[in-house]
Amino acid sequence: MKLKRFLALAFAFPLFVIYGVLAVVTGSISLIGRMRRQARLLGSTLPCPSCGTANELHGRWHCRAPGCGATYHGFVGACRLCGSSASFFPCRACGVSIPLGGQR
Repeated sequence: MKLKRFLALAFAFPLFVIYGVLAVVTGSISLIGRMRRQARLLGSTLPCPSCGTANELHGRWHCRAPGCGATYHGFVGACRLCGSSASFFPCRACGVSIPLGGQR
């Protein structure tokens, strides 16, 4: 009985090691991608993907969340009154949507 259990564990152990290595590698790649997408937002401007115009990330914004409609100063992605977050904003030159979370 102990030999059967030992053989089952000896067979399963390499599979668990492979699974663990794959989980660490894919998690690391995902983390690097998220960090790269978030690093775009550390600057003061974000270029438009269509016309290339530099758009300010901080300024005067209007919240479009239902029931809010506040005008606030600060980062484009977070309303200070209701706390809602934006996933994109329009380019000031051509009106094309600029994604805040990165381009996938």
